[in-house]
Amino acid sequence: MNIKVNNLSSGQVEILFSVPVLEIQPYIERTLKQLGQEIKIDGYRPGKIPDNILKERLDEMKVLEEAATLIIKEAYPKAILDNNIEAIDRPEITITKIAPQNDLEFNAKVNILPPIVLPKDCKKIAQEAIKDSKIPSIEEKDVTDALDWLQKSRAQLKEITRPAKTGDAVEIDFETKFNGISVEHGSAKNYLFILGEGKFLPGFEEQIINETADAVKEFTLTAPENWPYENMRGQTLNFKITINKIQERILPEINDQFAKSLGNFENLEKLKNSIETGVLQEKEEKTKSENRMNIIEALLKQTKIEIPDSLIVHETDKMIDELKMTSEEAGLSFEDYLLQIKKTEAEIRIGFKEQAEKRIKSALMLKQIGISQEIPVSDEEIQEETKKIVEKARQEGHKGEFDSENLKEYIKGALRNEKVFAFLENKEK
Repeated sequence: MNIKVNNLSSGQVEILFSVPVLEIQPYIERTLKQLGQEIKIDGYRPGKIPDNILKERLDEMKVLEEAATLIIKEAYPKAILDNNIEAIDRPEITITKIAPQNDLEFNAKVNILPPIVLPKDCKKIAQEAIKDSKIPSIEEKDVTDALDWLQKSRAQLKEITRPAKTGDAVEIDFETKFNGISVEHGSAKNYLFILGEGKFLPGFEEQIINETADAVKEFTLTAPENWPYENMRGQTLNFKITINKIQERILPEINDQFAKSLGNFENLEKLKNSIETGVLQEKEEKTKSENRMNIIEALLKQTKIEIPDSLIVHETDKMIDELKMTSEEAGLSFEDYLLQIKKTEAEIRIGFKEQAEKRIKSALMLKQIGISQEIPVSDEEIQEETKKIVEKARQEGHKGEFDSENLKEYIKGALRNEKVFAFLENKEK
C-alpha cells in the first residue's frame, strides 16, 4: 500500500492511499466469508458456501465496496499512527478509484491539532484561579430542607370543600388568550399544582386563593418582561380558569417510622446521615465543576490557539444534535421547540458559535497540557473504563452495538482530562 501525506493550508492534512490489486484480494476473501454468514442458498449451510458459488450470487461491485470499507477501517488509523498525525476529528474519506481488477485509491482529509502556545506555568495560573474556593460543608438547613422535600413528596391528598389556601393541591382547567386568540401552550385540562409554589406568572395563583371547587373565573394579568413570547411582554393577557377540585395535603410525621418507609434506614438518624452524605457529595461535585471552569477560563486567557472554521462547524453540529436529543427526551420535537422559543435553527447555530469555539479550545488546551507534562493514559485504564461503561449501558437496557473506536477515544480523552486537572489542582510540585 502506498501512502502520501499532504499538509493543507486550512489546518488539515490529506492522506492519499493507493492499494495494489493483489493487496485487495485478502479483504475480498474476508468480505465473502462475512457475507456468506448472512446469505441463504439451498443445499448449503450459512458460512459453508464455497467462494465461487458466492461470487455467482453476489454483485461484484458490492463485494468490492465492502472490501474497500474493511481496508479503510484498518489503513486510516495505521496511517495516522505511523505518520504521527495529531488528528482531532473524524476524517472526510473519499474513494477516488474503485473497479474490479484495479488498484483501489482513496483519500482522507482530517483536521489536525493546531499550534498551541501554552502559558509558562499552567499549574500556577490554575491554582491562582481557585485560591478562594471554599471546602464544602454541611449545614443544618441542608438536612432540614431535604427532609421537608421528602415529607411533601410523601404527602397524602384529601379532597375538601373549604376555600383554597396556600399549600393546597389544586386541579384546574385554564386557557390563556391574547387579543382574543388562544396562546400556544397556554391551555391545559386537569392541571395539578401546589398553590403558593409560583408555577404561574405573578398574580395568577392569588386569583385561586379563597375560591372553592367548581368556581369559574375570568381575569386579566400583565405578561412579565421575561415572558417566552416577546410580542406579548408587557401586554394584557386574558385568563379563564375552572377549579375542578381542591385537596388538602396531609404530611407524614418525620420520625423513625417515616425513615423506614423510605428504604433501608433503621431510624431517622440513619436517614439524616444518608442525607448529609448525599448533600455533601453534591456540593463537592458543584465546587469541583466550578473550580475546573475557573481553571479553564484562566488558562484560556493566556493560551494562544487558532481553530479551523470547519472544526467549529462540526462542534456546532454536535451541539445541535445534543439539543435535539434533550428536546425529544422532554417529549417535545425539535420543530416544536423552535416554534416555542421563536427561533430558527440557523439563529441557534449563530448563538452556539462562540460556545462551540470555547469547547474546542478547552479540549485541545487540556490535551496539550497532558502532552507537555507527559501525562499517560494506559491501554489497561481505557479497557477497564470501557468495560464499566458498556456493562452499565447494558444494565440500563442498551441493546445496540457500540462504536468501539469512538468510545475508546472518548474514554481516553476523559481519563486524560481527569489526570490533567489532578495535576493542575495538586499544590505539590
